[in-house]
Amino acid sequence: MRSSADPRPLFRDMARATARDVFEVQLAYDVQAARLAARRRTEQDIEHLEELLRVRDETKEAEAFGEADARFHLRIAEATRNPVLIESCRFFKDRLRDSMRAIRLDEQVPEAGPEAHRAVLDAVIARDAEAAARAAAAVVEPTLAVVTALVERDEAAARDRGAGR
Repeated sequence: MRSSADPRPLFRDMARATARDVFEVQLAYDVQAARLAARRRTEQDIEHLEELLRVRDETKEAEAFGEADARFHLRIAEATRNPVLIESCRFFKDRLRDSMRAIRLDEQVPEAGPEAHRAVLDAVIARDAEAAARAAAAVVEPTLAVVTALVERDEAAARDRGAGR
């Protein structure tokens, strides 16, 4: 059954989304994807994830890093075998890539390093769904906290400028 919902508002909203918006959604996707991937993954999924994690960890240039990070997260989603989650993550992948590229260029915002991503993969390998979910949250939450603080600071500054007129 196809949705009769008009997708244009979603596309407009995605174009206006802040980094905070992206990471709030990424937190939800990643936690559930890791949980399901731990339950449903195959040995082939693990082989692909090992390679994608290696590439992510070795990539230094911001654009390529954003792409490598997004590919790793998408592959976790693909291991869920949930077509709705997979398509949602595919749709969202470009925004994640762009946000990760920006974070790589911004020294104020931390990005979860190799150890945090390794913890997600290790929990998926061990088929420990709850550890995978916790590890996935630990990847996103520190970045989300800093991005939220920066957005709130900028919003407060904009309000102060507006009130000073």
